[in-house]
Amino acid sequence: MRILKCLQWLGFAFVVLATLLFLVVAFENYRGKRAWLAYKAEMEAKGERLDIESQRPPPVPDEQNFAMTPLLAPLLDYQFDPKTKQVQWRDTNASERPKNLFGWRRHAEFRSAGWRGGEFFDLVGCQQELRAQTNSRDPQIQALRATPPGRPAADLLFLLGLNAAELDEIRTASKWPGCSFKVHLDEGFHALLPQLAVMKNFAGAFETKALAELAAGNPDAAFADAQAALAMSDALRTEPLLISCLVRIANLEIALQPLWEGLARQQWTAAQIEQFQSRLHRVNLVEEMQRSLRGERAFSIATLDAMKQDRKEMLETGEGGLQAGALRYMPSGWFYQNELNIARMFQESLQAFDPARRTVDLTLANQTTGAFDMRLRGKHPYTLFASLLFPAINKTVAKTARSQATLSLAVTACALERYRMDSGKYPEAIENLVPRFIDKLPLDPVNGEALHYRRQSDGRFLLYAVGLNRREDDGSVPRDQKGRVQQDQAEGDWVWQYPTGTAR
Repeated sequence: MRILKCLQWLGFAFVVLATLLFLVVAFENYRGKRAWLAYKAEMEAKGERLDIESQRPPPVPDEQNFAMTPLLAPLLDYQFDPKTKQVQWRDTNASERPKNLFGWRRHAEFRSAGWRGGEFFDLVGCQQELRAQTNSRDPQIQALRATPPGRPAADLLFLLGLNAAELDEIRTASKWPGCSFKVHLDEGFHALLPQLAVMKNFAGAFETKALAELAAGNPDAAFADAQAALAMSDALRTEPLLISCLVRIANLEIALQPLWEGLARQQWTAAQIEQFQSRLHRVNLVEEMQRSLRGERAFSIATLDAMKQDRKEMLETGEGGLQAGALRYMPSGWFYQNELNIARMFQESLQAFDPARRTVDLTLANQTTGAFDMRLRGKHPYTLFASLLFPAINKTVAKTARSQATLSLAVTACALERYRMDSGKYPEAIENLVPRFIDKLPLDPVNGEALHYRRQSDGRFLLYAVGLNRREDDGSVPRDQKGRVQQDQAEGDWVWQYPTGTAR
């Protein structure tokens, strides 16, 4: 009898605990959903759209769409089976073809610090590195080694000539009115983004060809290739994801080396420089980064919505074992709370950007970063997913400031070179460029003031923006113990200058 009574009491206790647990979960679900819907309504009333559909780029007719040229169209022409998690390509060979071009370039990365360090691309080192690949099975490297060594530029042009048809197709199609890769955003984290690596690979190929053409004394051919390299960056301009914007910035950095070298050696014509200047001036990376952060926010929320609707299917693909298993039983209210914290984190990060002035408030960004770092430091079920996204978002502000400064420097350098070509020397003051050579001087994106400029005694100039320390360091560029430029330096300035010994 005692055992029976104990069992009855245990059963009753279990029912009570289960009921309490049910009520707690139900309250958490109600509380989380209510908080999320209230915040969403508040943001939408202010004009902020948090749904992924609102972030899709405008459609582009296939006949006007760079992404639909025959070489690129197969990249995203696939079907995803949500049950098997398998991808079925319409034409596997065609989708792989653009990914496998210019494989020899992975052996051609022997380069200097580039324009940021005031150094030219090392064509000789690049040639030596390629011809040293004695055991390579790459047919293009084998073809190069079967020819007598020539000038470094000739070797590179020989390799690039092996894919002349592909380069010509991409160069021609890049001039079409629009570009929109048909990314499967509705597939959440299963969505594939093969176009990013392909665009970066083509940007590097066009950069290499432009540099080789400049070295060979063919500035007109180099100009066409440099413009094509810039187009590989522009091709990703409307994509709504953060990673796409970051690759766009990387491609832009690649494309600037030929511009800088042609300016340093005074190989461009005034008309070509004016085209570079006009094209770069139209790029507003502050505005684009804001847009990509909004797109990333919507994508993250949509992904959490999908996970909430089908926990088992969505989480089976993730790593984490016990943690992933526990997430399958997470109350829906916790998902809502994570969406709320993600949306708030993105919204507060957006406040540091001023698209109209093309500036970034690093002080405000650091304050926001510190506040969120404290908020996310403790492991809380409401911030599980926000803490995963935070490191990537945290880096975007500095990246945007540096890249927008790069554009300001390049645009101003173009105007300075046009002034020199017209008057025989660089101006005493940067303000002398207005209005004939530039309508309005670009601002330093960090402090919102004019760029620092001075004409040097040897006839060259020094042009720079303040760096992440928000302090003017007289145009210094930090280097490590081996003399290499620190690419993501916290100290020093962002500088545009030409090395000693170049044409003046």
